[in-house]
Amino acid sequence: TIGQSVEHIASATLQDVKDFYFNHYAPNNAVLAVTGNISLDTTRELCEKWFGSIPKRQIKKRSLPIEPPQLSAQTTLLKRDVPHRALYKAYHMPARTASDYYVTDLISDILSHGNSSRMYQRLVKEQPIFSDINAYIAGTVDPGLFHITAKLHDDVTFERAEEAIEKELRALMEEPLKQAELDKVRNKLEATYIYGNMSYLSKAMNLANYELLGNANLINTELENYQKVSIDDVSRVSRQLFAPQNCSTVYYEPTTSGHGE
Repeated sequence: TIGQSVEHIASATLQDVKDFYFNHYAPNNAVLAVTGNISLDTTRELCEKWFGSIPKRQIKKRSLPIEPPQLSAQTTLLKRDVPHRALYKAYHMPARTASDYYVTDLISDILSHGNSSRMYQRLVKEQPIFSDINAYIAGTVDPGLFHITAKLHDDVTFERAEEAIEKELRALMEEPLKQAELDKVRNKLEATYIYGNMSYLSKAMNLANYELLGNANLINTELENYQKVSIDDVSRVSRQLFAPQNCSTVYYEPTTSGHGE
């Protein structure tokens, strides 16, 4: 019966959750970061008190399939019950541990970090094409996605919107970046990074994330990786990142009936 089928699916899903928990949530597969006004001896005592009794488990080797390179541009149109039209573009980008990750991160800031960024100035203020536009990275350990999301003004077609975005991306690929613009985004990133490490909680989370990447000391050297990025790096990575075949685009259109399709 349908009821029995639903019960079977629910039971299998719960077992999947249990299996995932016992395969991954174990002290020998965890990173613990402690910050604040506490001594090493006290830290060890408290860790033993709260975590010492949890047994080690056999952890399955992490084996994720590598997605092959995207060989052609992908597009799709979605019609839904939404208040406005929107454009979503996603480009494959390097993993968190790759040297070009830092270049890609700075590219996202050049394009849309703050009101003085290229896309906001040219496509929101100077040309009323978008009411809002953002470029940001996933920041995942594995190769991830560079996103561009934009909300279109009512009188702007998808064709015009995409042309405007492509023009900004071509400028980044073909026209040498001015040193002052690169310095500006690096300075803003440095300020954000230093401010983000001021609280004990943020510092602990960053230490744990860097240790997960393989080296907790990255918290002290991370800014050097951004300082090494050159103008040529920005042009080179932009050409790779924004290659037409590396992009998937979603056009988000409201339904005229007010109901999603």
